[in-house]
Amino acid sequence: MDPFPAEMHAICQHISALDLEVRKLPTMDEFPTKILHAICRHLDRDTIVNFRLTCRIFAEVGAEYIRPKLFMRMTKQHFDKLTGLSQIPHLAQGLRSLEYAPSTYKAPEGTLFEFERAHRDPCFSPCPPIGRYDEYVELVREQHAIQTAHADYSTFRNALSKFPRLKHVTLFLDHCHSDYPHVKQLEEVGYLNELIDRTGSNHMDTFLRVLPEVRLELQRSTEGKLDWQLQSFTAENLDWRFFERDDDATVRKLFVPLSHLQHLRLSIRHDWMDKGKGHIEYDQWRRLLQTGALRESIRPLKQLRSIDIGFEIEDWDWEVKRVASFLDIAPRAFTWPFLRTLKLRCINTDREELMEFLLRHQKTLRELHLEDIGLRRTSWPLLLADIREQLYLTDPCIYGYTEGFDESLGEDEQGYQVWYIGQYDKGKHMYDAIREYLSKGGTTSPGMDCPLTAENMDEAMYARKHPAGL
Repeated sequence: MDPFPAEMHAICQHISALDLEVRKLPTMDEFPTKILHAICRHLDRDTIVNFRLTCRIFAEVGAEYIRPKLFMRMTKQHFDKLTGLSQIPHLAQGLRSLEYAPSTYKAPEGTLFEFERAHRDPCFSPCPPIGRYDEYVELVREQHAIQTAHADYSTFRNALSKFPRLKHVTLFLDHCHSDYPHVKQLEEVGYLNELIDRTGSNHMDTFLRVLPEVRLELQRSTEGKLDWQLQSFTAENLDWRFFERDDDATVRKLFVPLSHLQHLRLSIRHDWMDKGKGHIEYDQWRRLLQTGALRESIRPLKQLRSIDIGFEIEDWDWEVKRVASFLDIAPRAFTWPFLRTLKLRCINTDREELMEFLLRHQKTLRELHLEDIGLRRTSWPLLLADIREQLYLTDPCIYGYTEGFDESLGEDEQGYQVWYIGQYDKGKHMYDAIREYLSKGGTTSPGMDCPLTAENMDEAMYARKHPAGL
């Protein structure tokens, strides 16, 4: 008998079995929603729009990814946008990140001519366009009305409770001139230096005071099923006066709603436009920090995985510029049990007090970024050797102006040392070498010497401290 028909029969049976198995596979609209959410998290907005057109299930899942982030300014239009989004449940469910830039400006005095005469910088163009000036006046009036009526507080209180997945908040408290085209044009012709309204600390107050009410409302609306907490909070260019209160407990109370925070970034500034007040206010700022106003505010945030705190001061005198001490930030003998990342900018410390903190977090700490850090009377090469020997870091970064002293010379002033370590330009070779030296406890570069030596110190900065030269 010819075997071919039998073979064909067997093949046909196999194909039929495969076809049956394929039919048993779920169709796309039968996929578990967890898988669909995982897919959506990797799609851009345009692709999400097309994804939602596939079927009803895809439309429902994809709706949460249409608006994952919202940026807003302090205008009625943007507050209306936030309120409108909160009233569309399937879109509100998806908001995970909010960025708020409440740049505010003072009202100009008098007519355009008087404004021009009082505020024009002679180095710039002689007069702003009348249309832009009128738009600026209208913006100032609108912002004044918002603040007078506390519309920012009431809008956040009513809207944020509709965003149950909101986890990340960023406040841009500096003056984002480019956010407003008409403001940018006035700034470009030199008009706004004395018109910027320093109310950044007020906006921070407002937002933090809203959070407890938002949490209570979400608990009420979900019958206690949702314990809403922010995961990350960033305040860029926060005015240092935020921490200046009659009662220290007031600031600590504002931070209570952030008690479950995992990631904190605070960029604290001194306003460079306070002409003639700089050194006086630096002393006030230094005394304020020494009271523990900042340190005691972040101490209760025991869930922190990352701490990023820096000080922004427009001053080239580094002894003045570093107003903060490490102990103004980190409580003595205190441990954040989950701390993985520590980033510090523009502070003074000592090798012993910094290493004491790092060793308390030895088991969890993997990322350490130190920028423009001064060691009072201790040595950077010795600090780097201690870090290499006793810590296991996967992302070590040391950069900026690093000042210290040769400990072998004791209190002799000639022991002063300074290096400039650049990330992108001058000093980048040292930046890369230090990363290699410190990475993974030195296991990737056994036998490597410390990259900081007397030969590669920054001669220009050294000469400022010692005019006689090296």
